[in-house]
Amino acid sequence: MFDGLRSLLRPSGRFLILDSAWSTERAKFNSKVELQPRQLNDGTQFEIYKRYCDRDDISRWGQQHSAELRIEHFGPAFFAVSGVFSRVAGN
Repeated sequence: MFDGLRSLLRPSGRFLILDSAWSTERAKFNSKVELQPRQLNDGTQFEIYKRYCDRDDISRWGQQHSAELRIEHFGPAFFAVSGVFSRVAGN
């Protein structure tokens, strides 16, 4: 995900990630990583791979992908993280 995002942005371009948060409330009903059933309006059923993210995941992303990340919101259902990729010497 981050490599593709980096290729789309201009140098110093900012991004925003909105995704499902892992929280104590969510843990009452779900596993952090699981398959979940979904159904489309036409009745088609399928399973998706769902992975909820916590603050440690977000911190790890910044380190692994040389990004400066800021948690804008972290609630029981979702989170919002803004960021910019760190400049690399020579760029």
